Amino acid sequence: MTNQSIRKKTGLILLGFVLLYWITVPILSFMDISHKAWIISALVVIGEIIFVIAIALLGKEYWGNIKKQLADFLNQKNNLKIERNKAIFREHHLRPMLGKQIKQGNLFTVTWRVQGAAKNHNVCSKVLLNDKSITELVL
Repeated sequence: MTNQSIRKKTGLILLGFVLLYWITVPILSFMDISHKAWIISALVVIGEIIFVIAIALLGKEYWGNIKKQLADFLNQKNNLKIERNKAIFREHHLRPMLGKQIKQGNLFTVTWRVQGAAKNHNVCSKVLLNDKSITELVL
C-alpha cells in the first residue's frame, strides 16, 4: 500500500467515526450522567479535533471534489428552472434560445431569446409575469 492510500483510508475512517460521533453525542444530553455538561463539551472538542485531523489526512483535492459535487447538486435546481421555462415557451408555441447565465449569490440570471408570433409572446409574457419565482422580467 502506498503512503497516500493509507492516508486516504485513515482519513475516511476518521471521517466516518466523526459522523457517528456527531450523531451520538447529542443523545448523551438525554442520559442521566453526572457532570454531563463537562463531558459533552469535552467530547465535542475531541470530535472537532478528530475532524480537523481527517481533513488534513484526506487533503485538498478530496475536499475540492466534495465542493464540486455539492455545487453540481445545487446547480441541478437552476437547470430544472431553465427546463421549466423552456417548457413554458414551447407550450406557447415559441422557440427559445438560451443565452447568458450568471449566478451571483442567490440570484440566478438567465438571458433568453425567444422567437414566435407576437400574440404568443403576449400570452407567454403574462404567464411569466405571474410566476413568483421570477424576481425580474425584462421584455
